Order: sequence, then C-alpha cells, then structure tokens
Amino acid sequence: FFRCKVIVRETQANHLKTKQDWFWLTMALIFSNKIVFLSEIYDMEIRKKIPLFYRKRKTVVIPNGLDLKQYNMLVKPMKKNIIIGMQSRIVKIKDHKTLLQAIKILIHDNATAEYNILLKIAGDGDCLAGLKLMVEELGIGENVEFTGMLPEVELVSFLKELDIYIHASFGETMSTAIMQAMAVGKPVIASDVAGINNMVTNGKNGILVPIGDPAKMYEKIKELILFPEIAAELAINAGNYAQQNFSSERMFSKYKMLFNAP
Repeated sequence: FFRCKVIVRETQANHLKTKQDWFWLTMALIFSNKIVFLSEIYDMEIRKKIPLFYRKRKTVVIPNGLDLKQYNMLVKPMKKNIIIGMQSRIVKIKDHKTLLQAIKILIHDNATAEYNILLKIAGDGDCLAGLKLMVEELGIGENVEFTGMLPEVELVSFLKELDIYIHASFGETMSTAIMQAMAVGKPVIASDVAGINNMVTNGKNGILVPIGDPAKMYEKIKELILFPEIAAELAINAGNYAQQNFSSERMFSKYKMLFNAP
C-alpha cells in the first residue's frame, strides 16, 4: 500500500515554546519519520529537554539558506542621513519597544545631533497598532516610518538602503531577517539571545546587546554612527559570513538527500 514519509520542520525558539508547543514537538518526535532542526545547538537543547522521546536517528540539522544572487553585498558609506531598519513580524516575541526607546535616546543626544536619524520598520502583526501608539507617546513620529509587509524584491531594496540593521527579539531559531541583512553587507546590532548569538559573533560580524536594554542598544548604534570604520568592517565580515554559510543550494541539496533517503 502507499506509504507517506512524514517529515517535520521545527522552528519555534525553545525558550519561547508553550506547553502545547512541547506537546506537538513530542508527538512529532514519536510519529514522524524525520524531524528537521535548524542548528546543532537547537538539536542539543531538544535532546536535553525531552530525552525520553528523542531519537538521534530521526533528527537532521539543515540550516536555512538564501538565494545569495539576490542579496549581493553592498557596503554603504555612512553619511549625515542615517537610516536604521528592522524587518520582522510585529508580534510579542520581538522587542520593538526597546528599539524605539533606543532611537528616542539617540535623537536627543548632542553627540549625534548633526545626523538625521530615520528608523524604518518593515512587517506586520497584531502588535502594530500598539507600536504606532508608542511612537507617538515617545514623540518620535518624525523619525519612524512603518513600511508594512514587503515582498522579497522590495525587501532587498529596503535592506540595501539601510546604514545599520537592528534585530531586537526575545528569541529566534535561525533568523532569516538577520541572514538577509548580513547577505547584503549591513552592520548588524541584535539581541543576545538563542537563535541569534549562534549566527552573530559579537564584535566580529555584528554586535550583540542584552534584551530590554535601550541604553546599551543606543550606545552601540551611536558607536557605529560615530565610528564608520567599525561599521564598515562589521558589514564586510557579515557579508563574507553569509556567503560562506547561507547558501540555498546547500540547503536544497540536504533536503533532496532527506526526501530521497529510504
């Protein structure tokens, strides 16, 4: 009789999982033929959390990939008009509030007063209305632009116009948004959380900051603005890292092997 192969791809950050999420993951480990994790660290965390149901023969690690031809590296020199951006779902697990607070500190700092600061936020979600209200309450409406959800072609253009990419989040598995920003050669400032700190090496191909700390985020944004040579070095390293690690061809070949395996 016809027999289906059941393959599950698991992407929710482990520390953000609900009890229901853990239940369905356990069911997947029991009943699927294979389960795909995005990183070795993620795989290890699952093994430690639910060792009774974990089976190594059922798991495979396949990182996400990008069509790198679309995300060619373009390191942008820093000028007086500074565009900072973030793209993601606008939901509770993202830390947009810290980003907005950091931007408020930045635009009121005398050290950066000569710069025109614009924050562009791309994406949509159930926290969008609350975020727009916060922008008005902080009095930074002239410095913040919401673009809405962008198709991939427009997203590439969005990323290329940025001087600094920021990803404020409470947790990821493997952030596609950061992958895309690195691939176009942007200096990245991101939250120091699982799913990000296994991609971004602090001070080498990006900068990591604590979650919920607008003062620290502001300091790092200010540093990249005032010392553009640091931003340029991070951007080049980020682009090179993306070329070496984010190939969609390598991802597709691993999935092909997985689907063709007996």
